[in-house]
Amino acid sequence: MKYLKTFLMLFVLVCTATGQDVQWESFLLAERAGQPLATEGRVWIPTSAGLLEYEPLTASATPHNKVTAGLVSNTIEAVAQHPLTNDLYIGTYDLALMVRPQGSTTWEHLPYPESFNTGQEEEPLLYCMAFDEAGVLWVGTDIGLLSYNNGTWSRWENTDSPLYGAVWGLDFSQDGHLLIASHGAFRKEGEELVLLSPDEDETEEPFFAYGGSAIHEAQDGQLWFFTDLGTVGAFDGENWNHITHVPQLNIFGASIFITEPEPGALRILIPTRSQFTWNGEVWSQEGTYQDWEKTLSQYEMPDGELLTVTTEELQVEGGTVVTYGDYPFAGPLFQFKNDPDGGLWGKDRSSSVLNMEAGAELTLEGEEGGPLSFSRYTFAADGSFWCAAGLSVVHQSGAEVTVYDPADSPFPEVYGWELYPGLSGSEVWITTYEDGLYRFAEGDWEQQVHPAFDERYISDIAVVPGGIWATLIGGGEVNVAFWDGSELTMLQQGDQGYEDNPVSDLKYDPATGRLWALGYSSLQYLEDGAWHSYELPFGPSEGQFFRELLIQGGRKVIWDDAQAAVETQGEWAVYNAVNSPMDNHRLTAAGLDANGVLWLSHNHRAIAERVQLESLTAAEPQPLSANKPLRVIGNPVSDGRLILEAPVPLSQAAQVRLFDQSGKLLETVGLEVGEAMVGANVSTLAGGWYVAVVTDAGQQYVAPFVVVR
Repeated sequence: MKYLKTFLMLFVLVCTATGQDVQWESFLLAERAGQPLATEGRVWIPTSAGLLEYEPLTASATPHNKVTAGLVSNTIEAVAQHPLTNDLYIGTYDLALMVRPQGSTTWEHLPYPESFNTGQEEEPLLYCMAFDEAGVLWVGTDIGLLSYNNGTWSRWENTDSPLYGAVWGLDFSQDGHLLIASHGAFRKEGEELVLLSPDEDETEEPFFAYGGSAIHEAQDGQLWFFTDLGTVGAFDGENWNHITHVPQLNIFGASIFITEPEPGALRILIPTRSQFTWNGEVWSQEGTYQDWEKTLSQYEMPDGELLTVTTEELQVEGGTVVTYGDYPFAGPLFQFKNDPDGGLWGKDRSSSVLNMEAGAELTLEGEEGGPLSFSRYTFAADGSFWCAAGLSVVHQSGAEVTVYDPADSPFPEVYGWELYPGLSGSEVWITTYEDGLYRFAEGDWEQQVHPAFDERYISDIAVVPGGIWATLIGGGEVNVAFWDGSELTMLQQGDQGYEDNPVSDLKYDPATGRLWALGYSSLQYLEDGAWHSYELPFGPSEGQFFRELLIQGGRKVIWDDAQAAVETQGEWAVYNAVNSPMDNHRLTAAGLDANGVLWLSHNHRAIAERVQLESLTAAEPQPLSANKPLRVIGNPVSDGRLILEAPVPLSQAAQVRLFDQSGKLLETVGLEVGEAMVGANVSTLAGGWYVAVVTDAGQQYVAPFVVVR
């Protein structure tokens, strides 16, 4: 299966374990929606938070995503139904397509051929798709137009026009021709893609698209083409008319949604920005930005009612409103920090921090009575709160709030202080990477003076008994150094066993007295004056480096852009977007509380996950860095029967192992091995994510699957 490519490239672990399943919750806010599709009794809405199944009769919406339906991605760009078989197809932005056969409740992955990835590390990116009357599926991607027909993929490049490239929009003419929106407007005629856009010297306005376009044939037969430059025009079959530049109609690569209240009278929605109407002569903008800032798409349903999709609601003409969003935060989560009791806090807005489990908010009052906006923050050892607000550093202890600014404190007039808690009282250390180092203790600020603090950048510090450890960058070098308040000791390769590697993160663990140094691909610790290497049974994700080390409640977490590794009682389990319901977007923040709850945030967007690690244990991990893909027929599994298809014939000696989310090896029952097929009885498994591993003739084949109940 093609979507396992990322999994194969990562150094992923399957761990045998004991204990309960990891509980995985996803919180997603739709930021984008595609063209809805009406089927019998349903309306299907592709969104960046999964596929929505809207049932008008009951006014209810059911989400289909990685957690609830075993999809390979939460980012769904398009949905279409086969005109002959009624099978339902969805196009994901990043991992090709999935199919749900008529009468089934399970989704199967439909990958692209390997040949489509020539010269690329990633899958082609999907923007749109549509079926023609013969049942051929047409797909617009960043590598151009693709088609899928009776199990065969094709790539269409039959044009030498410089205006052909990525395909952002598709439509069909009234005579059945495929219309294509690329950098220019095209029509498929036989095996050729024919450019319809006028020559550059035929128009006063530039009439081509840089990064987004749309195409639509109106009911009156005119073909409309829209560009991300805000230029729009209509083609009557011979000539282009009404070519005009509407600055506010700049779509910047976003989808646009076109409805026709009357033939030829177009209504254009640009999601989250504005709406325009065409009266036959001019384009008119309706409303203001505030009227449309949450509107993602519009669709005229078969009964004629207009369905409006917003970030959190489905709104139907006539007054029906269905709330579907479950994102409980004000914005993307970032800056996870622990308080002295191990409680986890995070920011979802500029003026507060949020306790991730209790939901309590901590805010400070600004000078004019409103909430104070602040950037970085931390909690001191006594539980008091510190934050950086503009040029000032603010301290809250109980009901008392003290503001320190450059006028009465030794630090300079700069923004962006990073704050680090001390080991006792209200002690805090601050640095801005390049503007020195300062310590607050016993009611006073003190600048830490050393030439190295002027000559080098301070990228990280960890406060330990008797001083701090710091990462210093300068002169083409990255050094770890100890500062005791008067002397600075720079570590060199081999000092007390120290391995001189670039350091991503320094952490001090008071429970063990160890200082930890997380490298780009390694981990070491200082104990009793000597450095020790801490062997990891995994490495960073392909092309990535370790970002941060979290230590709480006897656990460690190491994360990078594509995975989070959890250590409990000395054993590791690794989670990524293939072997767990983790979202496919890159990780940008992670936090761990003392009760074994891991929070993850992705891509600086409204995508968050809560992972309960409370009963997680693991045994000897087995690296699977050279696995081959395995196909699950009917994923998720709803009938208790797991069917696996290997890419090559299997012997009767083939072995099958099933693992749950936590890496626990499960008992395999009712096993049957065919020529290239493996069947297993999974009727006793609870609903959730699992991984199947087939071993035969020295080869391992791996596939995640989902059981639904």
